[in-house]
Amino acid sequence: MRLAHGAPPQAYKASLWEVKQELLVIWCSRDYSHLQEILGGSRMKSSKALEKAIKVVGSQSALARSCNVSQQAVHQWIAAGRVPVHQVRSVVSATHGAVSANDLRPDIFLPANTA
Repeated sequence: MRLAHGAPPQAYKASLWEVKQELLVIWCSRDYSHLQEILGGSRMKSSKALEKAIKVVGSQSALARSCNVSQQAVHQWIAAGRVPVHQVRSVVSATHGAVSANDLRPDIFLPANTA
């Protein structure tokens, strides 16, 4: 919609509202299923890596001690499906590299062979 020069301010306000509505319709009509697959895949990978880290170390409590956090914190990581970024290094260290930073947080860390 194009407004004539000198149109009343209400007309501009109405046209801005219409533009916002059109943008919202365009935004909502897009197919973002591929993003869900990507995000879901990385979360799944993260939770499996966390499970592996717990198995390598022995238990949630042992991992918690190695990372200098409470067992409840490790339980929260499991519930969230990922390790907080600031704890990734401690988990990698606790597992002596059996689990990589990329395994734990593929959304943040690149694979080791990528430069």
